[in-house]
Amino acid sequence: MFPKFEKHAKHIIQDKERLDKVLTDHKETKSNVKTFTKAEKKYNKTIHKLEKDENISRDSIEVVIQEYLDFKKDVLLTEIDTYTKTKQNIKEEEWNLIIQESIKGFKKFKKFQDKQTEKNHDYWVKLEKKFKSNDEDIKNEITSMIDDYNKYKSKVMLLRSPSNKKLTGYYTTKDELIKMVDVAISAQRKLFDVRLDLRELIFNNPDKFKVNKAMNKLKKVTY
Repeated sequence: MFPKFEKHAKHIIQDKERLDKVLTDHKETKSNVKTFTKAEKKYNKTIHKLEKDENISRDSIEVVIQEYLDFKKDVLLTEIDTYTKTKQNIKEEEWNLIIQESIKGFKKFKKFQDKQTEKNHDYWVKLEKKFKSNDEDIKNEITSMIDDYNKYKSKVMLLRSPSNKKLTGYYTTKDELIKMVDVAISAQRKLFDVRLDLRELIFNNPDKFKVNKAMNKLKKVTY
């Protein structure tokens, strides 16, 4: 969230006692993020492996998805506790300076988000174009899925974006952050639903899709 936070904090917070507390909290955050990223990769791999297997039921995949989302929510709530605790040792003017010095990193993160959106868009365009002329029913289903996907993906990305003033605001409360987590997890669940709907469409119409190729591309649709 805050690129080079440690460097900025050392530069801006002159009180050594408070700085030490802030850096200790930040170290905890880095450790939690590292653990989560490693676990998330395993979940992603498992979920996609299940998605590709036509013999695995949707219900079975949803069990793993829910386990992943519950795990993610717990991690985010822990992060909120650490985030709130960290902010208590930073003065408002110091916090605002850290935000200002993080702008370059924020722009980099925005570029990353835009790149992901572009990749997803390319996949949907190709999928939609494939059935533009020869199968109106499938085309309509895919169009509906794309609309749902874009709606919920935009919601997730906006919540995660540094342009979200609630995320970077000094006076944002813990309860406000928890509400954002609930919205994000709910929206991400909807993204999984779109993927599972598309999975069913692919497997139920093997004469319309190159199934293996379509399932491999589905992996690239981020959630």
